[in-house]
Amino acid sequence: MLPEERHAFEKELEGNTALQQMVEGYRHLKQQEKDPSVWLDQQRGKLDKVPTSKPIAWKKYAIAAIFTGIVFAGVYQQFVQKPTAHYDFKDSGLPVLMSDKKDDLNAIMIAYKASNIEEAQKLLESYVVSYGNTDTAQYYTGVFLKETGKYDEALSFFVPEAIEQLTLKQKAEMQRAICLEYLGRNSEANEIYAAILKNKDHLFYKVVKDSLN
Repeated sequence: MLPEERHAFEKELEGNTALQQMVEGYRHLKQQEKDPSVWLDQQRGKLDKVPTSKPIAWKKYAIAAIFTGIVFAGVYQQFVQKPTAHYDFKDSGLPVLMSDKKDDLNAIMIAYKASNIEEAQKLLESYVVSYGNTDTAQYYTGVFLKETGKYDEALSFFVPEAIEQLTLKQKAEMQRAICLEYLGRNSEANEIYAAILKNKDHLFYKVVKDSLN
């Protein structure tokens, strides 16, 4: 489970008695059998083969266990689903130049816009080695981490105070709030949105303000 998924699941688990009972039952099955999913599949197969004239006590238990497993799977999917972020957006990246001249940033953006995030990350790491951690490198390292769902790690790069270039600074501020929302840290995200609303010149002022109308 990803850190943000575990956080959301554990938060729900704290106040949901039914979910706690399901988890406890699933843990019990796991202690008895090496793989609960395999065990449930085996029981389904056995259930189909058992004649109706045989004792059905175990059959009722198998049905209950199978039902519990199915319900647990549904509940798990419901509560570990990635939380939504109100203002999420995909960064458009820097303009790609049509040129034969070698340009490290250009190569990074070509990979990013082709949705080849892994390649873009590798190229960006090489760029940082060659040119240092520029504002552009810092911001897009965060972008690539966010694109792969690593919101907690992305926060280390979406630090507006560490970025001087105004557009990237404001974009990093917005991206930071979005990552916080995905991590379930809504109060921290809302503080950032409130700060944005105090600055009419902010790049995302209208986006946040319009959502309140």
